[in-house]
Amino acid sequence: MPVKLTAEQNNERMELYREGWTDKKIGDSLGISYSTVFGWRTKYGLPANSKRGTYKRVVDRSGVPMVEALPPDGCRLVKAFLRDLVAFAGEIRGKENINISRFMWKWREIGGRYSK
Repeated sequence: MPVKLTAEQNNERMELYREGWTDKKIGDSLGISYSTVFGWRTKYGLPANSKRGTYKRVVDRSGVPMVEALPPDGCRLVKAFLRDLVAFAGEIRGKENINISRFMWKWREIGGRYSK
């Protein structure tokens, strides 16, 4: 059953929306679900105030050199895996999509060496 808001609550909802509040924050403020706010917003063609994927990332993606993050044996293993993956990708190019999970499983199964 649709939630009935008073005229005052409806005005407040629009004001919060115009201030840039998300559906969730508006819903929490008015004591209604964010899906109710979403339904109202889409009914009137109003775009979301926040879009998926635009949240500030917590992880710094600048990267750490592999030699600083892994011991020497780990570096050798990663380099061997990537070398073999590139060789495999070149071999099947255009024939099929690469399934990296399946490749990893097979690579481990045969002892970490890809051969033609």
